[in-house]
Amino acid sequence: MLQVFSLTSTLLSIYSALPLIGASPNVRSVPAAPPPAWVCGWNTCRFLPGNPPAVSPSSVYSSWDNVRYLEVFGASYTYTGPNIINPQPPFQTSCNGPNYIDLMTYQWNQSLIETDNFAISGSPVDWTLICGDGPLQTACGQNNDFVRQIDWYVGNFSTNKPAGWTPSNSLYLIAFGINDINYGYKNWSAASPLIFKQYHASFEQLYQLGARNFVFVNVPPIDRSPTAVDDGTTIAADWKADVIDFNGRLELMIEAIGNKHTDATFFLYDMNGVFTSVLDNTAYSDITAGYIDTTHNCTVYADSYLGAPIPSMTYKSPDCPYAVPQYFWFSGYHPTYPLHNLTANELAFGLQHLV
Repeated sequence: MLQVFSLTSTLLSIYSALPLIGASPNVRSVPAAPPPAWVCGWNTCRFLPGNPPAVSPSSVYSSWDNVRYLEVFGASYTYTGPNIINPQPPFQTSCNGPNYIDLMTYQWNQSLIETDNFAISGSPVDWTLICGDGPLQTACGQNNDFVRQIDWYVGNFSTNKPAGWTPSNSLYLIAFGINDINYGYKNWSAASPLIFKQYHASFEQLYQLGARNFVFVNVPPIDRSPTAVDDGTTIAADWKADVIDFNGRLELMIEAIGNKHTDATFFLYDMNGVFTSVLDNTAYSDITAGYIDTTHNCTVYADSYLGAPIPSMTYKSPDCPYAVPQYFWFSGYHPTYPLHNLTANELAFGLQHLV
């Protein structure tokens, strides 16, 4: 069910219960001068500026089946490894299988898509804003963050811009926040405004280079992951509060840049919403109905993420009660590939129909 409504700076909470079934929109009445609003379905929301935008025909987003170029920025959830067209075991993703970027490119695509993935595992928005706060005491020496990914993109785009690239047939997917919280939670109240100042600035760089269609991904409930639950400290409560704050700030940022740049199109994928729905009820989707354990992971599988690869996507270790895809959590706060499949499925439906 699609719904049009105004958002506050809280998590998105109203979505279709069944991601593959559409229905007539349930439109909430709005004042004569409507506030910024979103139209949502399939855990995907499109921002609608408060005033009718004057959109250039060369820049307007039409639908998912017209996307030819997917540009990706993010961390371990979005990192794909070198072969995005035909990934085979051993996978270099964080989910023991193709992740949602892989699946958007070659399974849930409606066109031939060329994907350029600048995501690197462990990336926050800007290491220099959170260095020394968390376990990585040498964080300032890292080169994997949004700031540097933009630098790599600028160098690549200026020299290797595809001949067929246009603002209307390209889509920019941006997913940060987990590592910002993981390594910055001890000083989150001071760090978060600075993080979003840089997040906004990095977006502006892409916009100035001609990017006009954007998908932002919010932060899932990592406070429900084994990393947080089994920690035995207050980390779960800290992360939960910081996730709420980050996602609220992200909504406000999108509203601000959406009202400023009315020639651009902005989507927000509610990864927090899909995680919560599946963790609460694995039958939320047929894609995730095979999950048995949504609380724990198996050490054998978790250790394989940065160690010896698992033989197959459906591998069952004799030392684990269940096969890999029967666990929601693969390693730390990383989900297994069925959740990524559902994410790609919902994004494809939302990007196709929220037009």
